[in-house]
Amino acid sequence: MTAAIVRRACSADYKAVGNLLSGLDELHRTNVPWMFKQADFRTPELIAELVSRDDSAAFSWRRPMTQMHGHRKPTMPAWQIREATAGDVAAIIALFGISDDAAAAGAPHQYRGAWAAPRSEREVLGLLEHPDIALFVAELEGRVVGQVVVRIETVPENTTLVPRRFAKLYDLVVMPDARAQGIGRALVHAAEQWSATRGMASIELTVWEFNGAARRIYEQLGYTTDARRLLRVLPVAKS
Repeated sequence: MTAAIVRRACSADYKAVGNLLSGLDELHRTNVPWMFKQADFRTPELIAELVSRDDSAAFSWRRPMTQMHGHRKPTMPAWQIREATAGDVAAIIALFGISDDAAAAGAPHQYRGAWAAPRSEREVLGLLEHPDIALFVAELEGRVVGQVVVRIETVPENTTLVPRRFAKLYDLVVMPDARAQGIGRALVHAAEQWSATRGMASIELTVWEFNGAARRIYEQLGYTTDARRLLRVLPVAKS
């Protein structure tokens, strides 16, 4: 069986390199539109300079056509991340219901759950309209399947605390049938990017100890523990 070939690109590869770079640009623009604009700068002159320069290198990869049979063509992710709109309110309420019920199941001493206290349309619209809050959603095949809320928080100056502004992450949730696709991580990245563009130097979040899956994701994304809130249930006093 003939092996795939990797070599440095040459002038004969200009068109192929341009097509590959355009595909990469489109992938970025589709999945992170708040960061990447429509690519219109991949001119033949720019590609020629990239290929010919001594301080950069473009490599091409070719698999003989005889090996293509039985291999799936790489596809772009089917989901996209975007800021929520008023048209997403019903889907957002349903996602809040998933996270609220999970919180009530793990910490019933503190949360009532969506079955007892569902989020209202007015509450969600308030989040969408707030200048210091962003709500990002993940859309898969026309359906909203995930969300995250990020808010700018302010610590006022007082005797013991340093005054500061920072971002805080809330209510990251993905529909069960849309998990394990990288959607949660992409939502966190969107919240981080939004925060960075507003001058925030850090982003924080609170995660319950019982939520091991969420803790692992955050740790993989570089989040570290800087404080712990401890709890001890006291026995009920006899009257």
